[in-house]
Amino acid sequence: MNSVPALKVQQCYAQTYRKHLEAQGIWQPKLRAQKYSDGTVALPIVPACVPGLDLHTLQLTVSPGSAVSLVYIQVPALSRKESVTSDSDRLSQALQELLASHGEGWSNELREDVPAAGSAMATWLC
Repeated sequence: MNSVPALKVQQCYAQTYRKHLEAQGIWQPKLRAQKYSDGTVALPIVPACVPGLDLHTLQLTVSPGSAVSLVYIQVPALSRKESVTSDSDRLSQALQELLASHGEGWSNELREDVPAAGSAMATWLC
């Protein structure tokens, strides 16, 4: 079973730790934090950073009344931001299926012709 390292903190300190870890380049923003029924949250961190991690110093630096521990969690789901499919990707998928149903193929040139998400997409579709 695959696992990733995470810092387990009390939920009330989770945002403070996340911001600090993000500033240090330690937090894995593509992975979703895991909440536990005991009021704690596990924030996924970069595995390469574990050997140099000093939990005591981290605790004193980020939030001196908090508790922090290193845990290993099952590979969590992608963060909401990473798991959302863009309008452009959905349109590309629909076009690929339409072409395939008519015996046609998809190419990178066609992909480049699909507009990026946003106002250009709305204009293109109208």
